Amino acid sequence: PQKQPMHFIQCDYGSIKLGDKVTATIDTKRRYAIRQHHSAVHLLQASLKRHIGDHVLQQGSFVGPDYARFDFSQPEKIQEETLRIIEADVNEMIQEDFPSQTGSL
Repeated sequence: PQKQPMHFIQCDYGSIKLGDKVTATIDTKRRYAIRQHHSAVHLLQASLKRHIGDHVLQQGSFVGPDYARFDFSQPEKIQEETLRIIEADVNEMIQEDFPSQTGSL
C-alpha cells in the first residue's frame, strides 16, 4: 500500500508563502475512520496476546481511513479456529463499547 499524506493543503486562490496566515480544518469523517481503525488495532493486539500468547509483539502497522494492518511476531501458522475466536473476541470488545480517552498521558 502507498503511504497516505497526513496533511492536505487546498489553496483557493494565489499561493502560500512563508509567514502567511492560513486556516486549518480537520476532515472529521476521515479522522473518525482513522480513530476507529487505530482502536481496532489495539483490540486486535490484546486479543492476540490473550489467545496466542505474550510473545506476540507488534512488528509494524498501518492505520488509515479505509483499513488497518497489524504486523506481529508469531513463529507458526495460527489455526483457523483460533483466528475465528480472535475475530469474535475483537468484535465482542467493539460491541461492549468501552469508553475511551484521547490526549496526552
